[in-house]
Amino acid sequence: MTIREMTIFKSVFETLSMTRSAHNLYISQPAVSKTISDIENKIQTSLFIRERGKLRRTDFAINLYDKVCRILIEVENLTEVPAKPLKLASSITLANTQLHKILNASPALRVSVVNADDVIKSVLNDQVDFGIVEGSYNNPELSIELIRHIKLEFFVSKKYKPNIKTIDELLQEKILLREEGSSIRIAFDSLLNSQALNYTPTFTSVNSEVIASTILNLDSMAIGLLPFDLINTHHFRLLEIKDLSLKTPVQLVYRKDKHLNQEAVNLLDLIRATI
Repeated sequence: MTIREMTIFKSVFETLSMTRSAHNLYISQPAVSKTISDIENKIQTSLFIRERGKLRRTDFAINLYDKVCRILIEVENLTEVPAKPLKLASSITLANTQLHKILNASPALRVSVVNADDVIKSVLNDQVDFGIVEGSYNNPELSIELIRHIKLEFFVSKKYKPNIKTIDELLQEKILLREEGSSIRIAFDSLLNSQALNYTPTFTSVNSEVIASTILNLDSMAIGLLPFDLINTHHFRLLEIKDLSLKTPVQLVYRKDKHLNQEAVNLLDLIRATI
């Protein structure tokens, strides 16, 4: 049995509840049930008998419990073994605007900044403990929590004062966009699809700073679409488009079967309070 399996078994033995154990260990109830089933398959015997919706301990489970408790106490006493630092993956836009706040509060945290799809892959492959991404993601293996929404704005260089008030007028101009698949681009494309409109960009980039810099230095007017937090209003002018409001979600992701110790719980609380 692994340490994780022993920890889950101990909790179920003490609570006689898969649901309560899942709550206490900060993992999903299916993950608890699967772990108990995996242990029973390994040892070829039952640990709990299910009677009228309740769990009853088997004699084997009672004997195993004492051994598991002794092992877990020994493991806990191995204080000379340093805990591994937690790892966080963040998508690029959030790293530009929010990540420093988390690092200031948790300097030992190991961080990687990648695109949103790679954040999800890193979490699924156990390369990192947690991920923060923009955009909507769904995966049955992940716990996905909406933290907030990021407001998106169209903008131009302050050299220009365009009289653009509608989406149709907007689409007549040169718009510099993020790449296909990015949360910003998905929000833009969804807007067009909802109104049966089309637009073929002549300039796309995976880097928001490149878009802003290009708009600032072009000899002619161009329009950008970025999160408000990335737009320097000393250099750029926001456009007010009638009946238009764009935003993209920010999600916190981690594996459903991940065991969360107190350090991990504290980091999750920090991310929720900071982002």
